[in-house]
Amino acid sequence: QEKMEKENTFLKGISFLYGLNNSEGVDEKKANELFEKSWKEYRYPPAGVFLARLHLYGQEITRNEKKANELCLEALENGLELISNKGDSMAQVSLGMIYVWGFGVTKNPSKAMELFQLSAKENNSVAQGWIAFLYQNGNGVPKDLEQAIKWYKMSAEQNNCISQSNLGWIYLNSPEHQNFVLAFEWNKKSSSFNYSGAQFNLGWMYDCGIGVERNVNEAIHWYTEAAKRNYASAQFNLGVTYDLGDGVEVDHENAIK
Repeated sequence: QEKMEKENTFLKGISFLYGLNNSEGVDEKKANELFEKSWKEYRYPPAGVFLARLHLYGQEITRNEKKANELCLEALENGLELISNKGDSMAQVSLGMIYVWGFGVTKNPSKAMELFQLSAKENNSVAQGWIAFLYQNGNGVPKDLEQAIKWYKMSAEQNNCISQSNLGWIYLNSPEHQNFVLAFEWNKKSSSFNYSGAQFNLGWMYDCGIGVERNVNEAIHWYTEAAKRNYASAQFNLGVTYDLGDGVEVDHENAIK
């Protein structure tokens, strides 16, 4: 019963972090609460690692690399490697993340890739996203955007909104794979799950008229959505738009805000 409860609590956290099977979409604060519960009440090691992930990359959670490092060390001390070796798919992803970051272990992206590949055999969309990320950046494997697109697509088709946004980013920015229509589609889909990175990208596409007809009101709408979630670039662009009166009335009060 306790095993089921700790895993269910953790998986709810994953659903709020990645917008998976969740009508409310991304909510980092809810994800953080659920990971905290799974970690503090049940000592489920992957929960500690995903708390660390929020402290490293979160928009709505205070970034704290020292805290992230401590959480990873505690997860390792609480048997993360053991449950990974027993075939726990999320433990494999978590251990892989630690090897990418080098917290408590020597950085080893090749070892991370092996663990992500093991987890991906279970069709784990988070693992698929990490495999794509390593290919995209040539980390532990030769850089290969074809492979990155392939793995992001697998993850994105399971409604992993971070992979959807990352896929959109490649279509937006890679000269060899540039496709503004697909960039818009994937960022739009991810934005509907409240992922701030995609909302910023969508705002920028509307702002510049890339992949869609220029529409300053839509740009402001999506910048505002991302800015609500503490996305700094969206906050900056929103300020500039109001300050210059680009397509809207000059509004210095809103610009400062």
